Amino acid sequence: MASYAASGVSNKIQLLTEVTYGGGTGAEAVFGVTKKFSWNIDTSTTQSFGLESAGPQATVNIDGVMAISGTHEWEVTSGRELKAILGSEASGSGTGASPWALAVSNTLPSYCVKVIDESGDADDYMLISGLKYSKFSISAQNGNTVVITGTWTARKVADTTTFTPTVSTVEPLIAEDCYFVYNSTTAVELESISLDIDRKCVPKRFLEAVGTGDRRLISKIIEGPLTVTGSGSITGQRAYLNAIMGGTSQTDTRADVTASITLKRGVIIDTISLTGVKLNTLGMDFDKTSEVSLAAFTLLARGISATISNTA
Repeated sequence: MASYAASGVSNKIQLLTEVTYGGGTGAEAVFGVTKKFSWNIDTSTTQSFGLESAGPQATVNIDGVMAISGTHEWEVTSGRELKAILGSEASGSGTGASPWALAVSNTLPSYCVKVIDESGDADDYMLISGLKYSKFSISAQNGNTVVITGTWTARKVADTTTFTPTVSTVEPLIAEDCYFVYNSTTAVELESISLDIDRKCVPKRFLEAVGTGDRRLISKIIEGPLTVTGSGSITGQRAYLNAIMGGTSQTDTRADVTASITLKRGVIIDTISLTGVKLNTLGMDFDKTSEVSLAAFTLLARGISATISNTA
């Protein structure tokens, strides 16, 4: 008979880049310092009522396709994990003139995650495989660590044996050396900024012949259109007011511009570049009792890429 701990928790996860989609094996991929990992399994069970059955009771409960999803929150140490939501990585040495270059592609990498809850059976863990990230929410606020919250969906789960994850020894990026450039104008006095990169991934189960035990699994994860939105707060600068109007006075159309967010820590330089950008909203509260008046903005972008370099 299995024994269960009455209290005490020592949860662990290990994330691996899959060799083949849903294969459940691969090399370990360290996503900074993981703070929280949540998962949910929905079996989509339905009930069948037949006229042959007397009374109000259902004839049978029917197992449906499993929907496996969750969220993953971590502190950023290098930024290379952006490959999980962009899809393409041109690997350089990571130093000087040869940084890692990341750009959007039509295919996202897949991962498998080993999850253990040691408040239960210490020797058992759950293996989630065929996992793809659908959305990254990146948050940088003055004086705090840079945090990414990823929303994911996966193909299947299984029970297996114990494991030992690698602990990150690299310090997380702190949003103290961070700046936002909008159409060549640098916002030096930047309070906070966030970015949502959404690939709108949808799990699908098609009508197809499958092997034993696979009937309840999704067939694949369909990657949808890319949307990039952002928001933040800066000191009121006339350039941003002119940008949302289209000039010093209102115009009927505004040109798309470029923008970038740069995060630094020591020799690590992460630059996220946005193209086809327009400020969507801009607003400010004037209050003489406040130390500083901050302008809040939101933006839309059509394209995104990133470079990660190490100047050591």
